[in-house]
Amino acid sequence: MGKAKLVAATDFIRRYDNLNTRKNYKVGIKLFFELVYPELRGEDLDGLAERYLSGERGHREDMLNFRENLKDKSPNTKALRFNAVRVFLDDNGIKDSIFRSVVVESKAMLFYYLE
Repeated sequence: MGKAKLVAATDFIRRYDNLNTRKNYKVGIKLFFELVYPELRGEDLDGLAERYLSGERGHREDMLNFRENLKDKSPNTKALRFNAVRVFLDDNGIKDSIFRSVVVESKAMLFYYLE
């Protein structure tokens, strides 16, 4: 069997009907790739996604760095941006339990602030 077809970032974002969701997911994925590839800032989102997905990266380390990069954001923003990347990677066959635990941590923090 061949390799599964990658889901392009723009195709992933277009799946969502809500324009705000699309905008927020695009921002989250773009910020993630800008953190991973700072020298390629401003490059095509699909090109960056293809490069990332077909390369040999430390996905767990990249996500932990992304979480650290989001530390000064509100809990809701953290969860939204992190979840956008997590679901995009998951749809492309990159799964890791650390991704889910970070989202849970962010949501727990959100509930803490709402109480």
